[in-house]
Parts: sequence; structure tokens; C-alpha cells
Amino acid sequence: VSLQEDELIQSENSASIFNTLSDIPSQIEDADVLLREAMRVAGSLTDVAVETQRRKHLAYLIAEQGQLLNSSTTVNNLSKIVRRRTQRRKSGITSLLFGDDDLEALKAKNIKQTELVADLREAILQVARHFQCVDPKNCSIDLTPDYSMESHQRDHENYVACSRNRRRRAKALLDFERHDDDELGFRKNDIITIISQKDEHCWVGELNGLRGWFPAKFVEILDERSKEYSIAGDDSVTEGVTDLVRGTLCPALKSIFEHGLKKPSLLGGPCHPWLFIEEAASREVERDFDSVYSRLVLCKTYRLDEDGKVLTPEELLYRAVQAVNMTHDAAHAQMDVKLRSLICVGLNEQVLHLWLEVLCSSLQTVEKWFHPWSFLRSPGWVQIKCELR
Repeated sequence: VSLQEDELIQSENSASIFNTLSDIPSQIEDADVLLREAMRVAGSLTDVAVETQRRKHLAYLIAEQGQLLNSSTTVNNLSKIVRRRTQRRKSGITSLLFGDDDLEALKAKNIKQTELVADLREAILQVARHFQCVDPKNCSIDLTPDYSMESHQRDHENYVACSRNRRRRAKALLDFERHDDDELGFRKNDIITIISQKDEHCWVGELNGLRGWFPAKFVEILDERSKEYSIAGDDSVTEGVTDLVRGTLCPALKSIFEHGLKKPSLLGGPCHPWLFIEEAASREVERDFDSVYSRLVLCKTYRLDEDGKVLTPEELLYRAVQAVNMTHDAAHAQMDVKLRSLICVGLNEQVLHLWLEVLCSSLQTVEKWFHPWSFLRSPGWVQIKCELR
């Protein structure tokens, strides 16, 4: 291909390009010339360079097709760029404190946001395809995001309906061989529907149409208050999901939270999306702090079971942040690790899209932590919510 580069550049249509590519093998006469050209090209070709070019051109294609930015948004952004250019230059102190890359970031705002969304969409599709391959019951799920206004109205209805699911199921920790007709045999990691837990040591369950008793200590109750267990998401059974979530999805989400995050360069203060999430979660739950605090005190005093209570997304986010801090601070974990753990909690509880809405709705906190051109201060966060849903 490199040897025929000039001819390819002069091609006027796809048919001409195809014909040129098809004729390349027959035009190779000198193997030494081919090997020298291969060594020359390979010297500058790396995985990073290929991935960078791929993402850049993918972002261009998506932007041109209008999948991410409609015409009105584009016009508004262009007008903002023009207005920003008329502003006076920043002082030297301002440049030292906050850097001088604001204008460059503003110029590349649209294309950068397009790249971020493209990376996130690809990460989400990888996780979704994993669930479809490992758990066949997910094959019929439509992976096309719903951007309609009605979808946002249904979010909380679906959340409450899912949270009220009272089916009790358990995962087998060991193999249990059936010897009598009234026993229920199972293999490790089988999912058993619990019928009765009246006896402390022997429970009654159902598996594959068979019903019988089994030792309670051989199983582990699944927490399905706001979700449904799937073997594809259990990292103790399917290890690959860990790399997909923590290695692919979490970095894509972190990049979105880091886009436009204010970073003082002179004062050297800490700057991480986790600090923003902590503050936003605390600020949002303060609106209902009295009732939340009274319930926590009541439950701690009388040891009341809160399984029957449906927590709001704000309460769930606040508790998740506190739980992550409590467990990770003891191990002196970094904020990157905390952020990945919180994303995993949000995935398990199926509220990641609702948490993003909670964070972006905390306007005072968002304005404090992010530049005006950032993703979380633009209407683009609504699209991210739809993708996460």
C-alpha cells in the first residue's frame, strides 16, 4: 500500500481505490524493495499511533454524520467560539494559576467530546456483548440508546419497580449431591430459587423444575433488591468481566469526568473526579438530610431491617461513596481505585445513569469544579446518561 501511495491519493472514488488495492499483489516484482519499504513503514508504526489515528478519524466520521451533535448545537458552539475570541488576553497570574490551554480546549471542544462519547460507546458495547455471549437470555436486548424525552420520565418508574422485586435467589457455593427424593441437588455456581427459609439450617428451593431441601450453608443469598443476578457479571465465575469494566469502561468514564476539570497548576491542590463526586453526593443528600439521618439513627438503635425500603438514587450514591471511602481508606487506596469501585457499585445497582444525572444536577458543585466548556457543564451529559442506561 505504501508503494502505491501516490496512486491511491489520486483516486477519485471508492471503485478506483478498490481496483488499485486489488492490483497491488500482481505489481510486486522486486521482493527486496518490498521488504525495505516494510521495514521503513514498520519503524514508525506503533499500537499507540494506530489507535490515535483510528479514534481521530472515527470521531470525524461520527461528527459528520450528525450522530452526536445536531445542527442547532453546532451553531451555538460556533457562536460561543467567536465570542470567546473577542475576550481580552488573560493576565500572567491567571495563566500561572489555571494554565493557558483554555482557548485551545475550547477550539477542540466538539471534536474532543465526540472522541469521548465514541470511546464510551465502544466500551459499553464491549460489556454488553460480553453479557449477550455468556448469558443467552440477554441476546434479545436492544443496545440502541433511547434519546427520547419519555425515556427520562420512565427512568425513576423503572428504578422503583425494579427495587421492589422481592424474589429470593441464592448461588450455590459447593456441589450438593441428591440422595433422597426430597433433596435438591445442585452444582457450584448454580442459581437456586428460594421457596422457604423457615428452618435455619435446611431451606427449600427449586432448580430446573425440581423442588427439595438443601443445607443452607451451601448457598449464598443474592442481593437482587434493585437488580437481577447474571453469571456474566459475576467476576468469581467469569473473570473476563473484570477487565472489561475496570480496564475499559472505567477509564472511558473517567476521561469524561476529567474533561474540563479545573486544575490549579501553581497552588498544587488535589484535583480528581472523586473529590467532585464526594462533594456533589453530600450536597444533594443534604436536601433530605434530616429524614435520612433520622432513619439511620432509628435503624442503628433498634437494628431495623431496611431491606424493604427503596432508597432514592441520591441516598444510594451517598451511601455508596461513604462505603467506598470506609473500605478503601483502611487500605490507603488511591482515588482512581475508589472511582472504579464506585462505578462497579453503580453498575451492580443499575443506577449509573441516574447517578450521572444526580451529579450533573448539582449545578453549584459542577460550576465550582469544571470549566464552562467541560462536558458535564454542557447539554452533552444527557447523551452520556442515555448511553449508560
